[in-house]
Amino acid sequence: MKNLRKKVMLGFAWNSIGVVLNQILSVIINVVLARILVPEDFGVVAMLSIFIQLSLRLQGAGLGESLIRKKEVSQEEYNFVFYYSFLIGLASYLIFYFSAPLIADFYSEPKLIWITRIITLNLILIPLDGINRTQLVKKLDFKTITIVQTIAIIVSGTVGIIMAYTNCGVWSLVGQNLCLYFISMTVFIILNRWLPTISFDKKKSISLIGFGSKLMVANYLQIAFANIYSVIIGKQYTAGDLGFYAQGMKLQRIPSQSITSIIQMVSFPAFANIRDDKTKYLTAFRKTMKLMTFLNFPLLICLSAIADPLIPFALSEKWIKTIPFFQMLMVIGLLEPIKSLFINILKVEGKAGLLINYIMITKIFYLIGILITFKMSIYAIVISQILATFLELIIFSNIGKLIGYTKKDILKDIFPNLLLALLIGAALFSFNSLHLLNTVFTLLFDFMIGIFLFCLISYVAKNSSFFEIKQELTLVLKRKRDA
Repeated sequence: MKNLRKKVMLGFAWNSIGVVLNQILSVIINVVLARILVPEDFGVVAMLSIFIQLSLRLQGAGLGESLIRKKEVSQEEYNFVFYYSFLIGLASYLIFYFSAPLIADFYSEPKLIWITRIITLNLILIPLDGINRTQLVKKLDFKTITIVQTIAIIVSGTVGIIMAYTNCGVWSLVGQNLCLYFISMTVFIILNRWLPTISFDKKKSISLIGFGSKLMVANYLQIAFANIYSVIIGKQYTAGDLGFYAQGMKLQRIPSQSITSIIQMVSFPAFANIRDDKTKYLTAFRKTMKLMTFLNFPLLICLSAIADPLIPFALSEKWIKTIPFFQMLMVIGLLEPIKSLFINILKVEGKAGLLINYIMITKIFYLIGILITFKMSIYAIVISQILATFLELIIFSNIGKLIGYTKKDILKDIFPNLLLALLIGAALFSFNSLHLLNTVFTLLFDFMIGIFLFCLISYVAKNSSFFEIKQELTLVLKRKRDA
């Protein structure tokens, strides 16, 4: 148990470093590209998001999660997952290649024909990337994953920026995306040194499909409804409107997904190792819930409070229409990570069939909202998305009963962190509304005030997550001094 805790903490540390570093790099690259390109460029690429994401889920078929939750995985099982993913990826690419004109006609956007044919080449590259990544996740080797992701982001970002400066327009985003997966795949192979062989185990492969296929359906439904709003906005409104919405969604996801991935990437394999001990499992889950909301709630609510002047300052005035989208979609950024933790319970327990049932029931909320609002306005569509996400979380919270986690426990774990976030957010919003300083000094003071209030309120309120982080940092510093 001590060895597992040590590996988990080391994995958590490296995953945290990697996610924070890579998100900082991604933000810098996104800011540079957003200042050079126009919203329509981002909107055109966003039109393809649902098709690409659905193909990736079909390609993975939930088999990556199947491998992670298994304690021992053979070369034959890795081979099967790779060849399956590669064949599905190749088939998907051919479908996209020949159906590209239909996609372009649907959106009335001729550029999409060759953009679709080029950007979907990633579907052929991803299988080798995915298998090598899965092997490292199972070993909790997030140091190597961090190195690979950092190299890929820097190189692909550089390619995208150079293309943007040379007036390549939307093709800058296509080039960046394609380069990201190519570099990632190449460096993973170099560092992890795994390549497929021609050997299979039929019995083991079938067992993987049993769990993975159900998980694929669940993921498919999740991705379809997460991206359907881009389809509706892209079809019903302009590429520019979709660009503003997509940028708001991206900005909201940067902090929320960063924190979620830091915690979940480590917690999923760790939970899988202790799932037979329900007491330890429940304790670990509650700590994870508290820690995630302790970090995510204040960050998102504070960013929402300072969105104006932050977004115009960072992205330029042409992105000012993104502000209301970001502030509204921030609510989804608060709710989605919590839901994803409950989904992890079903994944760890191997109850993919039950996950499909939950998803099919809750997606009714999204369908009703879309049918009512899609012709009203973009803001009405976004409000329906927020309400559906909230109702979905209420339903998914029932999954906690599988490990003895009640709704009372949920409120007890997250409410203090929500109150903390609202207090800091209100203070920052009030300070900004006074307009005492110029933009640069306002943002600088926002940062200092936010950090000070975060630490002060957490200390006074005796927040358990705050003191756990403080204790871990103290131990790390002590080890460094002793070394």
